[in-house]
Amino acid sequence: MYMNHSFVYLFLIDVTFRFEKAQYSVSEDGGRVELCVLQNGESIIDLTITALPQEFTAEGTTDYTPSPISVQFNQTMNKKCFHITIIDDFNRESSEIFEVELLPSTGLTLVDPAVATVTIIDDDTNRTYDFVEETLYTVPLHISHDLVETQPELARATLCYTVDGRPNHYFNLVSDKCVSVNAYFIRAQRANIFNVIGKIGITAVDSDNNIQNIEIDQEGCSATVGSTPVTDGAIYHAANITVRRRRGGYRVAVPNCEPRHLVIWVTCKSTQDADMLKFIIARGNSLMPTSHGLVGQFWNVPVDISPYGGPTPDSSSYYSVRVTPPDGNPRQFVGNLHPQTWDLSYVSCIYAGSSQGGTLGEFGDANDPVIEGHYRQYMVTGLFETHFKYSQFETN
Repeated sequence: MYMNHSFVYLFLIDVTFRFEKAQYSVSEDGGRVELCVLQNGESIIDLTITALPQEFTAEGTTDYTPSPISVQFNQTMNKKCFHITIIDDFNRESSEIFEVELLPSTGLTLVDPAVATVTIIDDDTNRTYDFVEETLYTVPLHISHDLVETQPELARATLCYTVDGRPNHYFNLVSDKCVSVNAYFIRAQRANIFNVIGKIGITAVDSDNNIQNIEIDQEGCSATVGSTPVTDGAIYHAANITVRRRRGGYRVAVPNCEPRHLVIWVTCKSTQDADMLKFIIARGNSLMPTSHGLVGQFWNVPVDISPYGGPTPDSSSYYSVRVTPPDGNPRQFVGNLHPQTWDLSYVSCIYAGSSQGGTLGEFGDANDPVIEGHYRQYMVTGLFETHFKYSQFETN
């Protein structure tokens, strides 16, 4: 038996494996990408080598199929190709990358390139999105009087941006000293091509210094404070926390350890594509400048706007928006002006960023992400979990 193994290895000494190319690319709507492995040398037996996809900026199961692939060569082959499925997530974002590595095994030799880079080219840049049906957020902007005089359409302009999240995952929207708001994302029930908010969880410290959990669910448009349901026509009011059902949604007021209440609207909406919740901060002057979360990070911090002078992909009006957080690095990104926000209010909206709060590919490296960091850094483990990378909530 020992001699037989030595005999096999003797005929594999000069057999090497590598990718045909070090870099591959595919359009997001291309369905799959083909990669090819080359075998150099001769073998008297059939050989198998494993190719393993690995995340870089693209995400396994969200952007591509991450399963390992067995690449089988018979004795006469010197090239074998295989395919990896690409998933179109319908998100407007920058191109994303994953890597595929050839794994070494006994008796087989790898040579460069043993790792291939695959770039998924976003195909959603020119898609038209329905603002009513996206997970869009709006925050106020500080605009100079001089700019408003020359462009009056900016008088009440807001910043609009999307964070599409991931289905069946929780993300933090607001994190401050005494309040935390999370959203549970679900797939749009009828369209199944984007995500919407299915639940909102608000963790708040009341005036008795007790923590109260408020849950609002799009299913039945229901709300509870702890174990107490808030029914139609009823008002929950205790220890300076108020939850009232009004106009197809809920008005929630919490003290946030300040005399002025933080006022939140959670609206239940139904469209041809999905039943969902819409989240709005109606009065946020009690939020600290250091507040964070996907929405909270923009409140009560300097946000300035000016006309964008660089090249643009179309004839729309584009503006440069600069955010200067007190404890972070300034960000500057580009957005284009729309006459209305997603809720069709008569307020203009500067839409910026990709559908995950990232950069718009049209403006290259000079365009920063809208949100600080990456959207996955705002993930939490439950509807009332307060801990994540940028958490400001004081648990004690």
